[in-house]
Amino acid sequence: MTDNKLSQAHFSKHNTTHKHHNLKVKWTTTLEECCACALNPTVVAEYFDMLGSIIHKYQIPHENIYNTDEKGVQLGIGQSVAAIIDCNQKSVQQVENGNWEMVTIIEAICADGSALPPSVIFQGQQ
Repeated sequence: MTDNKLSQAHFSKHNTTHKHHNLKVKWTTTLEECCACALNPTVVAEYFDMLGSIIHKYQIPHENIYNTDEKGVQLGIGQSVAAIIDCNQKSVQQVENGNWEMVTIIEAICADGSALPPSVIFQGQQ
């Protein structure tokens, strides 16, 4: 029996979430350790305050503002696990060290609603 099946069987058998209404079961997503350390409400709020000030100060039009993001697709790693969390918590991450082979997808979305075609990057050979 896998860990996930064992966890699901345990929760079902013992009705953990029924006895504790302030808890729920949520599947984890992976988050690199360096990102986990930087992601907190204070840092995010400060970033968007600063961004808003710069956009206003320099009168940057929406068609010149892009959000570029990358998504690494792990090859052969990244299984989710069940976690018991507070019922008001929206997500839970499983921190990994980032040491795996990946395919990277990059996308760019403009503040005016347009988007550039995505780019897919595969690992090169040495």
